[in-house]
Amino acid sequence: MTSKKPMTFKGLDHAQINSQVNCLIAQYNEAKNKRPIKTFTIKSNKKDPSKKIMLNDFDDLCCLKDAGPAIYVIEQTKGCPDKAHKDFQKFKGIKKKEIKVSQKNECPSSIMYVGSSVKGIKNRIKQHINSEPEGTYALKLKNWFEGECKIHIFVYEDITKEVLQIIEDALASTLKPAFGKRGSNGK
Repeated sequence: MTSKKPMTFKGLDHAQINSQVNCLIAQYNEAKNKRPIKTFTIKSNKKDPSKKIMLNDFDDLCCLKDAGPAIYVIEQTKGCPDKAHKDFQKFKGIKKKEIKVSQKNECPSSIMYVGSSVKGIKNRIKQHINSEPEGTYALKLKNWFEGECKIHIFVYEDITKEVLQIIEDALASTLKPAFGKRGSNGK
């Protein structure tokens, strides 16, 4: 039996590793203690339930104009989560390759998506509803979603993108949305 030597790397500095670990611990501790400064919900008000959702179905988007860093949760309020899951898969199969859409997760859920935006939450919400821009990963609801939804928004102040990502990851892990990658690296 041969024993394996531990792998070594030229220039490996344990002090640097410890410093990075301490930085991560500090960010997780900050995330545990952060609370949103403002929360609100915008709802879709579809005039015709047989049509797909559109941007003008959301009357309250103007309230997002000056919102800072935020986490948002898109929740289906009318319609069948199983049907939405199937409709999304069908849309993903027929879309053009250059249109980027979110990934479909394993299980249907009334919680459709959990995301965040450091700046420009209004534009990020528009990307999920509309089909533009094609190069941005988003739900593109107007192409396939026939139900109704509401979007819960949690606005933070004095928060780094890393800490915001930690909070988003924890929320997504808890809520298990139907769509979207998990974690900043798709964990």
